[in-house]
Amino acid sequence: MSDLSETKLAGLTLMLGPSLATLLYIIFIAIPPILSSTSIDQMDWSVIAREQSELDIWIRLPLLLVPVFLTFSIFGFSVLSETLEKFSHFYKAGMNFFVASIIISAAAWGVTQSIVWLGAPGWPAAVVSTGMASYAGFLGSIGMLIIALSVSANRDSYNQPLAYIVSAFMFLGILIQGVILLDRTEYILSIANPLKGITYVVFSVWAITLGRKLYQQ
Repeated sequence: MSDLSETKLAGLTLMLGPSLATLLYIIFIAIPPILSSTSIDQMDWSVIAREQSELDIWIRLPLLLVPVFLTFSIFGFSVLSETLEKFSHFYKAGMNFFVASIIISAAAWGVTQSIVWLGAPGWPAAVVSTGMASYAGFLGSIGMLIIALSVSANRDSYNQPLAYIVSAFMFLGILIQGVILLDRTEYILSIANPLKGITYVVFSVWAITLGRKLYQQ
C-alpha cells in the first residue's frame, strides 16, 4: 500500500469507479426491461413502485454499490485537476456541480431502495427519487460538460477527441434532463433512457483513459 501514490490511487478510482457503476447499471437496470416479455408503464408510479419493491435482494444488494463507486471517482477527478496545465480553475468550478450531483443521486438511490419497505403504496417515494435523480443528472451534466471542455484544452496530456465527444453527450444530457424535469412524457423517456445508457458507457471509457494516464504518471 505504501507504494500506491496519490496519482496511482486516483487513476484506479477513475478506471474502476465509473466503469463498475456503469456495469451494474447495464446488468441490473438496462438489460432486464429489454429481455422482459412485458413492458412497464413508465407513467404509472404505482407500477414503478411495485416493480422496485419486488426486486430480489440479490439484485438490490449490488445496486447499493453504484453510488459508492461513483463517490470513489470524485477523488480521481479531484487529483486530475492538479495535473492540468490550462483551465484548471474552470475544471474546479465544474467539480462543484459534479459533487453535488453525486450527493443528490446517492440520496435518490437510497429513497429508491427504501420503496421495498412500502411496496406499491410507496409510489410517492418513487416520484421523489426520480425527481431527485433527474435533477442530479441535470447538475452532473453541467459539471461534466465544464470538466470535459477544460480537459480538452490540454491536448498534450489527455484524449482530446474523446473529451469533445463526452462534452457533446453532456450537452444533450442537460437538454434532456431539463425537459424531463419540466414535462415528463413517454416520448421524452423513449429518447432519454437509451441516451442515458450510451452516455454512461462513453463517460466510463473516458474515465478509464483519464485514470490510465494518471496511473502511469
